[in-house]
Amino acid sequence: VLNFFGILDAWHAMTDMLRNAAGIISPAEKTFIPEQEQPKAIRVARIWFAIYIATIALAFYLHSWLPLMLVGLPR
Repeated sequence: VLNFFGILDAWHAMTDMLRNAAGIISPAEKTFIPEQEQPKAIRVARIWFAIYIATIALAFYLHSWLPLMLVGLPR
């Protein structure tokens, strides 16, 4: 049931994104991300992190769930 709603999947994806945004590539990711593409993966993770933070800030500012539903919550 948790996987149907994407709760487990979202949790793992979010931790991976935060780790990559911090500039850390896991050993498993190093096996399929070429060395020259690793900075790009880190940059993309930081962009997505900024998008999620801006979306959460906008939701608080507007006192609305709508920004979260448009960006972060859909499966």
